Amino acid sequence: MGDYMKNNLYRRDGKLIYIKQPEFNELEYTQKLWNDEKTMEDIGGVFNFPKEKWQLFYQKMIYPSDGKNFYCLIYNIDNVPIGEVSFHGYDSATKIARFNIKIEDKYRRQGYGKEAIRLLLEYYFLEFGGQIMMEKVLNRYPESIEDTFGFEVIRQQKGEFTYRISKSSFLTISKSEKKNVCCVVYDGVDFMEIASTFELFNLLNKVADKEIFDLYTVGEQNVKASNGVDIIPRRGIENELSSDILIIPGGSSFNNVLNDSKLCSFVKNEYKSSDFIIATGEGILLLAQCGLIKDHTIAAPNFIVDKVQVLSPSTTISGKSFVDNGRIVTARGGKSSMEGTFKIINAIVGEELTEKLLEYIE
Repeated sequence: MGDYMKNNLYRRDGKLIYIKQPEFNELEYTQKLWNDEKTMEDIGGVFNFPKEKWQLFYQKMIYPSDGKNFYCLIYNIDNVPIGEVSFHGYDSATKIARFNIKIEDKYRRQGYGKEAIRLLLEYYFLEFGGQIMMEKVLNRYPESIEDTFGFEVIRQQKGEFTYRISKSSFLTISKSEKKNVCCVVYDGVDFMEIASTFELFNLLNKVADKEIFDLYTVGEQNVKASNGVDIIPRRGIENELSSDILIIPGGSSFNNVLNDSKLCSFVKNEYKSSDFIIATGEGILLLAQCGLIKDHTIAAPNFIVDKVQVLSPSTTISGKSFVDNGRIVTARGGKSSMEGTFKIINAIVGEELTEKLLEYIE
């Protein structure tokens, strides 16, 4: 299983944790988790998971899978496994699956579970194609979980709660806050890449007839784009902006940008607070330089692949035109930059407004 699976395991990043399909030998943690009395006491007690059962579980839940199940371990930012999240029993006719999450007892009450739920639901509703998720639990969810994601209790029987969440309720909830969109600019920045990413958020505001996104550029000084257009950055990189979405477009003089330590520090700081980063073309090199795509699978244009692998040897280059890792979206450039941006827009405002934007552009 080794090399193939190592390069093709699904990963989705959050701010506190990330979820990732485990390699076969990482099921040792699953064994440990299911045998932890405190962790398992609310769900019927410990479960024996000897090594001779790993192969069947791996093939069913992870790879090659039967198309009905999906299993990830949850890792903190120090790459330590802290729990699991999954869905199982997917019915392709009804598009319904059952949901599961376990956070190891010693890592609870730190916000990890809430973020893991969001990451799995994003994958299930936005990538896998599911419509409804169900879960049966012994203890009722905290109100913060119900309110944040749109879970509703549909049945309460013999001390058990059955929850339901639909794609529409998940995408509708928590869409009211204005999002800050920051675009990095520098001499030689590709003007078409700005148009393919940054400008889409501006057009969405027009389509929605309200300011969902607050847009601003950031740079060290006045810059000249690749087509000769002068751009005056609205903010300086010395400021902590706490952007929700950070855009790093490519450009013809990107080698100069890689030597800018202040810009790298700015990007690292913004990464801590941002919900999404989209890097296109040569802009992906800055993520590699800053160490933000270690152990990630990304998309990249062919002419920078060698440079990416020098700057970030553990990064895997996908053959896809764009790759969405949850927080970081990478795109080769051009049309794929728009496709990656639409993924982010859809995750924030939902399908209805995204469709209206597509119609407006066409």
